[in-house]
Amino acid sequence: MTQAEKFVKIQSLQSRDFSPANNIVDFVVPTGTYDLSNSYVSITILPNISPFDVDGVQGGLIPYVLSNTGLKNFESVMNGIFVKNASMTSDRVGRLEDIRNTNIIHYDLWQRTKSFEEKVSHNQLSLSPIPSPFNIIQMAGLKMNKEGTTPSDFSTPFEIQVPISEFLRLGTMTQFNTAKLGDLRIRLELDTNFRPTTYMVSDANTEIDKDLAFGGALNRVMQPVAANTASASVITTVQPLGLPNRSPYFVSQAIQVNLVGTGIGSETLEAIILGISKNADDTLELTISKPIPTTGAAETFTVSVSGLDAPGDYLGDFSINTAELRLKKIPDVPMDELTYFTITNESDNGTLLTPYRTQYYLEPECVAFSMIHTLESDSLVNRSGGMTSYRIVLDNNDIMGNRDITVNNPLEHELLLKTLLNLGLPVKSFENQQTYTNDLYGGQVGTSGALPTTTTFIGAPTPQTQNRKVLDLSMTRTGGVRNLQLFKFVVKNIKL
Repeated sequence: MTQAEKFVKIQSLQSRDFSPANNIVDFVVPTGTYDLSNSYVSITILPNISPFDVDGVQGGLIPYVLSNTGLKNFESVMNGIFVKNASMTSDRVGRLEDIRNTNIIHYDLWQRTKSFEEKVSHNQLSLSPIPSPFNIIQMAGLKMNKEGTTPSDFSTPFEIQVPISEFLRLGTMTQFNTAKLGDLRIRLELDTNFRPTTYMVSDANTEIDKDLAFGGALNRVMQPVAANTASASVITTVQPLGLPNRSPYFVSQAIQVNLVGTGIGSETLEAIILGISKNADDTLELTISKPIPTTGAAETFTVSVSGLDAPGDYLGDFSINTAELRLKKIPDVPMDELTYFTITNESDNGTLLTPYRTQYYLEPECVAFSMIHTLESDSLVNRSGGMTSYRIVLDNNDIMGNRDITVNNPLEHELLLKTLLNLGLPVKSFENQQTYTNDLYGGQVGTSGALPTTTTFIGAPTPQTQNRKVLDLSMTRTGGVRNLQLFKFVVKNIKL
């Protein structure tokens, strides 16, 4: 950061402790020139965690991910999912942007325009539960003590940074001078539908396996217990998990210790990790709350670790405590004209009809549109959900020459490329395959549920015209369509 650059911190006009009934956030932007592409809203999450009893010892913790209720299978997330509606208003030129359901369209764009590696890098200070290169799944907000004896504390508030570019299109601007705009206000309607879930296999509605938190079977293998070994409360890893970013273990972690006996009966212990120390060979010694039984002559144990299911009251309500706008201030740059594209939105029920045909009006300045089919009313994800084909007619002209467009075929890819090219955006994924919490870094692990689903793209570039355009859209889907969101990308030009 140069001496001329700094972040201006602006508190929201509303008080703290946001909830579904108190989810409006307003910021008044002071006059200046800002790099909006590197500016963000900082929100503080208050977790409500109740450490639980593990075989008579209090204080057990299990890793969890915090996601939005609208993400049914815990896809990798952008932090912008927690902004449902966003607007920016100037007292001199009026409303610059007003994007409804901004988390739906920006999440779809984020999935299509980001590579897997970019999504991984997004994990810093985010809710994104994407695994590390060593396949250890965890959320950045969790404060885990990886060494020593100090208990981990999951109740500590943590920050989430929501880039402005993830809810407003003006958020992509690198130079934004407000001098000729007058008083500028940003209003956000937060989506407070948090969904905290632990790693567990017993929840049939999730894709999360409790053993995935350990980053693979090798990390769960411990050194065996030899014959004639006195009872001890220490187990040692086989892998060099003391190397940076390798360890899936933390103090206070509730685990299951599996003892397979030779010459002695097998046992299963439920315990809490009370301490962690590193050996010279980078293996870890885990001090646990339940001792390993004594072995006699010709008696041995092979040892492994697996996850525990959390009790039902482990995770309580989560809330947003504070919201603060942080604008990157840069040296003044004159701005006499403002040209950008924004997004308007229309919602349609669909009523499960198939084929479903309807008409919409597109603004003269509309340069592209995207129809997102979420199927469920509370979903943020664009799902194909049995969609077989669709047809787009613009001002009585079939854009594909009287041909049906089928899902995931070259015609659909061509429309996706042309649409995003018209918007100046890259295409990193044709199928928009969701990245789940149980995806390996560059591969796929076994899961407790179905594999990620692909989604279809329904949209097209459109020309700017003198008058409004008529869009005639028909869709065929097994079971019919329901909960449609039409997003129109509209160019705006303002003389200042």
